[in-house]
Amino acid sequence: LPTHPLRSIADAAMNQYTAAREGNLQRVKELVTRDNINRESIVGRTVLHCACMAGQEGVVEWLVGMGADANVRERTSNGST
Repeated sequence: LPTHPLRSIADAAMNQYTAAREGNLQRVKELVTRDNINRESIVGRTVLHCACMAGQEGVVEWLVGMGADANVRERTSNGST
């Protein structure tokens, strides 16, 4: 069965978040582009948030160098930032 296009986008984003959390810089470099570097999850989390929360300094440095927005705020469960 063909995959729905939105599912592919969601899977790619999840792969970015997972690679960032795991500190897999090579995979992050393969998945993250200037066009999607600040893409937010449903709760407003970016790949930079994931790398920071996991303490992945090398990934954080690369993302910031690529132009990740360090000012994006994650939304809480009640919708506030």
